[in-house]
Amino acid sequence: MRLKAQTREYVKYFALDELTVSFDRFDGTPSPDVERAVFLAGDAAIVLSYDPVKDLGRTDAHRSLGMRRSGGVATGAGRIDPGETPEAAAAREMAEETGLPTGRLVSVARVYASPGCSTEFCYMFLAVTSLPDQGTDGLGLMAGDEDIRTHILSFERLMALVNGLAAANAPLVLDALWLARERDRLCGEG
Repeated sequence: MRLKAQTREYVKYFALDELTVSFDRFDGTPSPDVERAVFLAGDAAIVLSYDPVKDLGRTDAHRSLGMRRSGGVATGAGRIDPGETPEAAAAREMAEETGLPTGRLVSVARVYASPGCSTEFCYMFLAVTSLPDQGTDGLGLMAGDEDIRTHILSFERLMALVNGLAAANAPLVLDALWLARERDRLCGEG
């Protein structure tokens, strides 16, 4: 790909660049110049909590943790600060958004949010931790412009949201599907 022109059209929390590019086609001929827009975002750490000890009985036990923001159910997530590792950012977001210990972080995926139109790269984790028996309203640091209520969901409820297409959040769906695949192994590790 050849960059012919680039202008920054918007800058606040995120940025938007307009580009003029050309590229080589599969037959080797150059494309005409095309205009594209790129959403510029910093890398993100995304984390879903899971308690394999409470999951061992598999009978209505609490297992997975999701955060309900005003926009719907989501995982804990946040931008990775300059000089911060993805693991440190995941632990920080867990503390800020849930007030819960991180426990052991297991890498789930490292993916672009939407290749071709966004620079955001996501480091996704499952936090193997100890979850409380009751709901967790009031935990976490409610600073900033976030409105977060933490909910403890059973594995079955989480998967019902995913299978019923009600978990309209790609990181949550990916974390949940990974957990479904790895659940027996994680429970065996206790």
